Formats: sequence, C-alpha cells, structure tokens
Amino acid sequence: MYVYNAQYMQELFLNPKRAGRIDSATAKQLNENGNNRYSFVSNAVIQVCRETDNERLNDIAIMCAEMTACCNSLASEWLGVLLALCCPLSHPGYYSDVLNQLDIQDPSIHNALAVFTCILIARHCFSLEDFVGRVALPSLLKVKSLDNGEARAEGGMRLTCHLLLRLFRTAEGPQPGLYSVGSPSITTPRPPLGVRLSCDRHLLAAAHRNIHLGPVLAVLKAVLIVGDATAKEGAELSLSNILGTSDLHTGADGPNLDLPTNADVCGSRTTHRQSSTGNAESTATLSAFANHVLREICSQQWVLETCLCHLEELCDMDNLLDPLLSHSQAQRLLRMICYPDAAAGIDGLDQKAMINRILENLDMWTLRMSWLDLNLMFRQLSPNSQELSQWLDTVAKAAIDVFQLNAPYASPKHDDKKNEKKQNSIWLVAPLVSKLPSAVQGRVLKVAGQVLENGGWCSDQQQQQSQQPPPKIRMRSCLGGDGGSAPATHRPFLSLVLTCLKGQEEGQREGLLSSLQQQLSQLVQMAKEGNLQEILDNERTLDGLQLRFALVGGVFDAFQRNPSATTDWALLLVQLVTHGLIDLHTHSDLFTVVVDMLATLVHSAKATDSQDDSKKMYPNLLKKLKKEVGERQGASLQHIRQLLPLPRLTTEIIAVEPLSSKMKNGFDSADKKHDLQVGIFICLFAKYGAFVNIVIIVTWQSYHMFN
Repeated sequence: MYVYNAQYMQELFLNPKRAGRIDSATAKQLNENGNNRYSFVSNAVIQVCRETDNERLNDIAIMCAEMTACCNSLASEWLGVLLALCCPLSHPGYYSDVLNQLDIQDPSIHNALAVFTCILIARHCFSLEDFVGRVALPSLLKVKSLDNGEARAEGGMRLTCHLLLRLFRTAEGPQPGLYSVGSPSITTPRPPLGVRLSCDRHLLAAAHRNIHLGPVLAVLKAVLIVGDATAKEGAELSLSNILGTSDLHTGADGPNLDLPTNADVCGSRTTHRQSSTGNAESTATLSAFANHVLREICSQQWVLETCLCHLEELCDMDNLLDPLLSHSQAQRLLRMICYPDAAAGIDGLDQKAMINRILENLDMWTLRMSWLDLNLMFRQLSPNSQELSQWLDTVAKAAIDVFQLNAPYASPKHDDKKNEKKQNSIWLVAPLVSKLPSAVQGRVLKVAGQVLENGGWCSDQQQQQSQQPPPKIRMRSCLGGDGGSAPATHRPFLSLVLTCLKGQEEGQREGLLSSLQQQLSQLVQMAKEGNLQEILDNERTLDGLQLRFALVGGVFDAFQRNPSATTDWALLLVQLVTHGLIDLHTHSDLFTVVVDMLATLVHSAKATDSQDDSKKMYPNLLKKLKKEVGERQGASLQHIRQLLPLPRLTTEIIAVEPLSSKMKNGFDSADKKHDLQVGIFICLFAKYGAFVNIVIIVTWQSYHMFN
C-alpha cells in the first residue's frame, strides 16, 4: 500500500504553466519513489475533477503528459486510477484516496476526466488499446453487478461510456471561445470543456488510425450489451424526449439524434460537436445513454473505414459472431456502423424486407457494406439447416426480382434521377452475388431458371387471350427505361446468370441448358399446333427469345462436348426457322445468331468424327437436319441449306444426232460420247431425219462435260 501525500506537487497543479520543462530532480523523485507517483496521480485526478476552467484543465493535462515522458512508470498509474474510477467495486482499496474525495455518480466530473484522458492518450502516455483492454472492457463487462442495485457500479459505467464517447469520436474543430485572451462579459456563458490545442486533436485522430479492429469491435459489443441489459420494458424513450434541448442533444457528447435518412452514407456521417457539461447525462437512463454513445461511435467515419479494411475478420467468432451477441444484436451493430443515418428506420424490418432493401438500393460506394450485411446473415446460419435453405431462397428471389422480368408494362413518368439510380443498382447485383458463397450463386441459378420457365412469355399469353383482353405486357428494361434494344435490356440479368455459373459444377450448366431447351421446344410445339400468329403478336416473345439465346451463348461450350446435346440443339435451332418463329426479315439479329450457332455445331460434329472414326455423329446430324428442312422453301431456309452438303440432283439432257450417223454406228456410239451415262431407256423415232436420245446425268458430271 502506498502512502498518500495530499500536498505533493500542489504548487504545480495550482499554476501548471510554471512547470515548464520538468527538471531532473522532480523526475528522479517520481522514478525512485512509488509513494510519490501514487500521490502525484491522485492529486492530479482530484484537481482535474474539480477544475472548471478549460485552459487550466488543458494545462494540467499537458503538464501530466510531460511528467509521464520523464517517468514512464506513471503510464500504468494513470490506467490504474482510471480503472478504480470506472470499476470501483472490482478493486476495493485501489486508489481509495481518490474514490473517497470524488463522487463518481456526479456526471459533472465526467467531462473533465474525459478531456484529461484524451490529452494523455494523444500525447502517448498510454495507448488507446491499453485503455480499452485494461479499463473500459473490465468496467462494461461487470454489467451484472447492477442487479444488486449498487449505484457506484452504475456511476462507473456511465463514466466509462462518457470516456469512450470522447475518445472514439472525431476530435472537435476550432473553438473560438477557447482562444479568447480578453475577459468574457458577465452574460457570456463559460466555454465548454474540450481539447484546446489542434495538435492534441490531430494526435488523437492519429490514435484512431492505429487501433486495430478487435478493440474497436470489443468496445461496441460491450456498450451494446450494456444498453440492452439495462433496458426496462416501458421505460425506454427516445433520447430526444429524455433530454429535450439539453447539451446531449445539441452539444458535443450528444449530437442530433434525428439523423436524416439518405443513401449517401459515406458523405453524411456525423461530425464533431462541442462538449457538454454532462447535466443532461444524469436525466437519461443508463440504457438510453449507452445506446446514444453506441450510435455516436458507430457514426464515426474512421470506425467504418477500420471495419471495411478488415472485411474477412469482421464476421469471425471473435468479432460479430461472438457468442455473447445474439444474431439480431450482431446485425443491428453492423447496420449502425454501415448505415448510421438509416439504422433507426431499418431496425424494425424483418429479414426478408431487409434483404430486399439491400438489393434494391445498391450503390457503388456501399457495395462492401451490402456484402457484409448478407455475409453476416449467411455465417450466422447452420450449414445444411432449414433456416439456411429458406434464407438462400429469399436472397435468390430478391436478386431476380430486382430485374422485374415479369413486370406489367406501363408508362411511368420520367424521372431521370430515379432511373439512373435504378440503372446503377441493377448492374451491381452481379458483382455483389459473385462475392457471396457458392451456395447463394447456385440458388440464384435455380430461381432464375424457374422464373424463365414460368415467365409467361409465350404460353400464358395465349391462355389470357381466351379469357379476357390481354394487358399490354412487356419485359421492362433492366436499365430503368421503358424499352430499348434487347441486348441493352438483358445485359444485367445475363451478367448475373453467367457470373453465378462460373463457380458452379458442370451439372448446374447442363441444368440451365436443359431448362432453356425445354422452353424453346415449348415454343416450337405451340407453332406446330397452329398458334404461330399469336406467338408473333405477343410483344414479349422477341424479348424472351433474345434473353434465352443470350443465356445459351454464355454456356454454349457445355453442350458442344455432349454429342446428344449437340444433335438436339442443332435440330431445335433449325425447327425455330422452319416453323417461322425466327425469320431472316423480321428477326434479322436473332436469325444471324441462330445461323452462327448452327454452323458451329455442324462443324464441331464433323471435327469430332474426324478424330474418332468410330463416331457417326456428323452423318446422323445431317440426316436429321435434311429431314427437318425437307422440301420447304424460303429465304431463311436458303441460309440453312448452305450448311448442308450439296445434293446429288439429276438433270435431263436431250442429245440429238443425225439419223444417218447413228445408223452407221449400230446404235452404240451414244455410250461412248462425252463419257455420258446412258439413261434407263432410249427413245428412237425418225422424224425430220433426226435421232433423239434422252440421257440422264448427275449434275456434277455436267461440269466436266461442258468444261
């Protein structure tokens, strides 16, 4: 036990500016005598808590920092006295002389201690991490001691929250009242207590940049637990109602809590305020004050940047997945960090509404925050559980719904700003989903296939026409407009599907192709049944075909390796042309795509056969294509026929010779003339003195004959 000397160095505390440079004798006294260190620290803290003049308070803190530079042992003593004040019940007898002279339940001393601690940390008397680990957390984690009704324990927690608020908040800006050299008038209020020198404010901001993620999240979790553990049903009011127009509402330690809700999270985070006297703190419950401190710390830009620099660590068991936090508490804490201005408005949203909100309001500046929110939800669920399956379905459906693939066509009023925001949002869905776990991407593919199958782009329209006049339905542009070319319309959705396919197994790609083949075959079947005109009149058919062919192109290599799939798709492509669904004149872009795909399939089949003589895929494919084309005629089919081998067509040529020459040669010279193949029959007749011979030759043989 140290012996306390109440008079030790009192002259320095009465006039700290006279201390100047610390002499070696004073430093030697502190280094060699523990009683002197104990007395110096105790007298300094007592004097600080009684100080009402901001300039003198800052001078005392600076003098103590200089003294600590000369005596490094004082660093642990500062932490010890702060621990005794913040956690008085845990260490009875520890700095009892200070506790006997100070009432830690009096909030008027909290602000002076906070300014004093800020300057000590700014001047490296001890680190911010040391304060968190050795003072703040031991105090806040004793929240269960409040059940005994001990007022000193609550006072210590209030002091801890106040210190954290001042230490973690962005340092105040210039305060003209702190620099006035003249005597203030009687009516002028005393300037609030705060860090006076800009160098100290900058040094404190540097301490923010040097603290690691773990201590920051540990503080936030502890304050959150205190706020929730001390809340009483029916006694929790908004801080505005509790504090009215007090300093907590307008001063430094209580900035305006009615924050505006907008998407510019990074540009509208709360800034510094001036300090308060702490009177309003006494009128608020501990729960209300802790929640206020939590909101203030979470709203700091440097806190967000620290979290975003350690995305992978944020969802570890030591951080947001801490067993001490419930799932809802962890999600609420993350949203208070990422969306401080909107946190109050989204607390009441259920999981489905929150997921929809995230995906519908994506922004390039908040993309990492959205990923964090979804990734935390995923990590909180047990693998292979029913809850995880339901969550995957919710995310997948919300991602597809963003594109409004089946939305009724309307003519909304043009809102360029809203359309531009919508355009940016839907283009970011694919990058967001690509960073989520593979299970999410697989479920998005599954839901996308279901939406394409049940989209009503062809069959549903026919059913509607038989019942009532059909509404004018059209696939809404994914760029936020009313129409536009199909490539521009479907590119965001196409990007999402192809992005999800990259990390999936081959079975997922084949499943998507099978679904697309079934949809296109359904369209061909409807055309065979005589509904071609109804299909062509449907405005969604062309959009639907363009989207599906874009998807086929994205996974085209999947069925090139499968002989059966190659044959089936080649035949399906030809059927789309032969039944008039895709035409050279009405669908020129799609027709070109079909011809290119068909040519690739035909040539790949021939190349496959050349590598393996036992395979007969190419002849079988040509046989089926010839059968499908048949005797049909048309400009579109002419391009298809160019991919087939030249047919062996026959041509009838009538050869005429003088009868006399034919009679001389004994009727057998025709077999030797021009290497011609004699036809099946010969017709002889004598009329006008001529011999007529009907000869049937193969077309390609005629080239040699007339060469």
